Amino acid sequence: MLLMLIIDPDKTLTPFIAESLLSIGNVHIDSVASGDEAYEKMKNQKYTFLISDYVFGNDNVVSFSTLLRNSDISIPYIVVTSMEGENYVIDALNAGVSKYIKRNTANVQKELWEHVTAYHVNYEINEILRESEDQYRVVAELTSDIILIRSNNEIVYINPAGRTTLNLADVKDVPKFLIIGDRIEGSEAHSGGTSLLGRKKVWYVHVTVTTADGTREAEAAVLPITYGHAYADFIIIKQFISHEPDESQLDTAALILSITDKNEQIRRAAAAQMAKLGKLAVDPLLKAMKTVNIDDMFVRMSVQQTIADTLGKLGPEAIPSLTNALQHNPDWHIRSAAVDALGGIGDPIIVDLLSHTLLNDDDWNVRSSAAEALGKIGDAGAVSSLEEALEDSNDMVRMYVKEALSLLK
Repeated sequence: MLLMLIIDPDKTLTPFIAESLLSIGNVHIDSVASGDEAYEKMKNQKYTFLISDYVFGNDNVVSFSTLLRNSDISIPYIVVTSMEGENYVIDALNAGVSKYIKRNTANVQKELWEHVTAYHVNYEINEILRESEDQYRVVAELTSDIILIRSNNEIVYINPAGRTTLNLADVKDVPKFLIIGDRIEGSEAHSGGTSLLGRKKVWYVHVTVTTADGTREAEAAVLPITYGHAYADFIIIKQFISHEPDESQLDTAALILSITDKNEQIRRAAAAQMAKLGKLAVDPLLKAMKTVNIDDMFVRMSVQQTIADTLGKLGPEAIPSLTNALQHNPDWHIRSAAVDALGGIGDPIIVDLLSHTLLNDDDWNVRSSAAEALGKIGDAGAVSSLEEALEDSNDMVRMYVKEALSLLK
């Protein structure tokens, strides 16, 4: 979503801007009457664009840009003004304004729309690449495939499974055992969609891999990501095995990538598939929970809840791994997810474990989750622990305890 902040003392600029950007869609506009109000908002909210006239109240573009720069607030600044004169344009651009638009010209709305659209497309591309690096690194740590990252035609990363397969001591030795060949002609047709980069998301290359079992020819999938703020290739080579894989060797990489996606429908589809893997999915899901890296807090919480719900559908065979995570993992996110999953499984044998967690875990989020889980399970053996937890020091924990007791009684 585009978040626009407009400084508009006279309430005339905002409707004009809104009309100009109407066709872009997914735009939210905040309007304030002064530079002081804008400054306070920008300290607490990251906006995509700032728009104002050259002069607004007691401020102007030059003085306000200086204030932002001294406060380390960086934002594309668009000036839409009726003020004429080359000196105004030069002063504004020197102050850091990204676009100076004269309001009394015929194409002002078109000029504004084109600037915002072009900037936003580039911004979206950079965000997609940045997020893709975070997601694909998760995949790299979890999968049994060989995963490589190539930047400036050099291999800069190989995942643990790849190091084991090639028996590598150093990433610099990769070229001794692995040769990445040319792109397979027409391979982009397999990708099933285009990205904002204007090309297919995935293509394929020929590779030659030398292992202890000999030299083999294979194909590798290549995806565009960033690495160290630079463009890079994420390369996936399917695991080399001498026999046909059975269900216990199912690769969870693509599913893990999908279950951490921002799109809820994609997550649900991946969750349904992960639930079929049983205990094989537990450890990858717990690792995925820990490495979810999404700036939007509500989306991040939704992704984590999807993973917890999926863990809860894996059944009693997942209890040992979840118990281990609850008892020994220092990350409260993981412990809370384990509690949610155990509550979803609903087996009465875990009531004592959840009761102990309710009374002893250091984090109130985990204790709250334990109270909620005990209420869902509905075993009377939890009543005494819940009643003791009514004295918990945290308001949220006590609220969940009361709800759980109301279900049990």
